Amino acid sequence: MVKLINPQRYDIILDTQRGIYENIDCLRNQIRFHQKIAEQIFEKIEGSVVVDSKDLKALKSIDEYGRVIVGTNIIMGALNANVKRFLRKHRKSLLHKAVFGYVLGSNYACEQKYLDKLRKLMASRDVVFLGGVIDPSQAKGFYRNIINGVLISMKENNQPLPSINYPKLEAFIAKIIGYPND
Repeated sequence: MVKLINPQRYDIILDTQRGIYENIDCLRNQIRFHQKIAEQIFEKIEGSVVVDSKDLKALKSIDEYGRVIVGTNIIMGALNANVKRFLRKHRKSLLHKAVFGYVLGSNYACEQKYLDKLRKLMASRDVVFLGGVIDPSQAKGFYRNIINGVLISMKENNQPLPSINYPKLEAFIAKIIGYPND
């Protein structure tokens, strides 16, 4: 999402999971939640625009953007490869920008590891873990059994079931809005 604050400066919100995993049934719900989070940020930050992973290569420069907001899902324990490429490619430009990041994932035990990975790539401390979802309803056959098994194991081990932390999301958005865009 790119948000127009004024004609000269924009915000860009990278919704970075859409293209990659949309053909895998069991991951479609995660992608929908990622899109929902990006859309919520888009709605609150006036003039923003969403750029998904399929369009990252076409983005040659980020010079005209003020703030950069990067969001990524964690799938199979890894950050989106397109996000990593984008952040490495634009690393020098990002050093001179307000950069914010959010991670969506269901493994709370690895929260700090994911945050550290994204912080390192972004050279920013403004990164939050917003939680995630595990929904077996979109999966079929073997994948549904695996997902159900994960949920059962989490319950048996008294681990919190994955969910989006909406109060943390609202605080994250407020922090972005309160940061100057220049």
